[in-house]
Amino acid sequence: FPVTIERGKGLGTKAHEERLEEARKLGYQVAVCTALETNSAQITILQNYGWEKVKRFLSNKTGNHVGLWIKTL
Repeated sequence: FPVTIERGKGLGTKAHEERLEEARKLGYQVAVCTALETNSAQITILQNYGWEKVKRFLSNKTGNHVGLWIKTL
């Protein structure tokens, strides 16, 4: 069955906030994230939450350009 993704409902932002809170509770000081360069919705969330893109690379597995992002918690 095709999957319908509902955009613009804040679900990605909510999931992002939950994961950051979980990482903080576990005592992590730094978080790392990868994002496809074509995923503008995810990149917007990362930028809005103060993540810093530190590297861009080509995935050997998929051939996609990917950004490596970090955030101090």
